[in-house]
Amino acid sequence: MKHTAQSPIEWFAEAARWYVEAHQGCPCCGHQHCVFRSEWGPRIEYYCSLCDFSTCHDRQTGRCYAALGEENARSGDLFADPYLVDAMPAR
Repeated sequence: MKHTAQSPIEWFAEAARWYVEAHQGCPCCGHQHCVFRSEWGPRIEYYCSLCDFSTCHDRQTGRCYAALGEENARSGDLFADPYLVDAMPAR
């Protein structure tokens, strides 16, 4: 996906929206069922396991942070990953 310049606050808002509206979707790579939401004390974080996108909001300080994921996200197919295939035992 092409990205326009967004602030960390905008990325966090988009991540929260995509998480709900796109069934754990990622605003960075556009895939569904790949984002985890976690709360660590005052911090809320969204993390995409496909493209490595991450954004968080620290409710104590009011600050947001964001790190864009890889542009070419993996397909999401466990067996399509060449490293996993190469690591499988020979038959």
